[in-house]
Amino acid sequence: MVTIIERFRKPVSWVFGIMSAFLIVFSLSNHATSMYFELAELVGLVLIIIATLGRIWSSLHIVGSKNSVLCDIGPYSMCRNPLYVFSFLGMIGIILVSGILILLPPSIILFTVYYGFVVRKEEERLLSLFGLNFQNYCSKTPRLLFRMSNYRPGGAVTVNLELIQKRIIDAMWFLWLYFMLEILEIFKNTHVVPILLHTPF
Repeated sequence: MVTIIERFRKPVSWVFGIMSAFLIVFSLSNHATSMYFELAELVGLVLIIIATLGRIWSSLHIVGSKNSVLCDIGPYSMCRNPLYVFSFLGMIGIILVSGILILLPPSIILFTVYYGFVVRKEEERLLSLFGLNFQNYCSKTPRLLFRMSNYRPGGAVTVNLELIQKRIIDAMWFLWLYFMLEILEIFKNTHVVPILLHTPF
């Protein structure tokens, strides 16, 4: 049975994302000429790309079978929660691209605390579903770190194309955020955003 914490995982993520976007929009400092900002933006973009591809890769392995089959192949052969790991990297990437590094500490703390609860509840549910098989899986597969030596490629699977399309679109939202931030940066540099924000209504 899915717990309340798991059920509201996506809404909580969206609320936090909207709050962060609000802070980014109203931060008018221009870092475009800073070498450190350029480096942070480059690192952030790399993390976003890794997060997007990793989330798609992970989603394809569990689409339509998350609670019916214990997935221990592909990314799940190296880490028990690759989706959350890639999401964490994507969050860090978005903050680096935004240039508002003050968001890093609270974001890391909130993500770690909240998703720590989510992971524990999910593991309790998986233990009740798969019993000894899940215990054996946990004994050899790290919860959040990737153990590359464990990698086992997956075989042929039957998939629902409509569901896969939804998962791929969902997995790419860090990339959409990146493009939105780039558009916002263009507006900042052309002084459109400052004018809008300081125009009385």
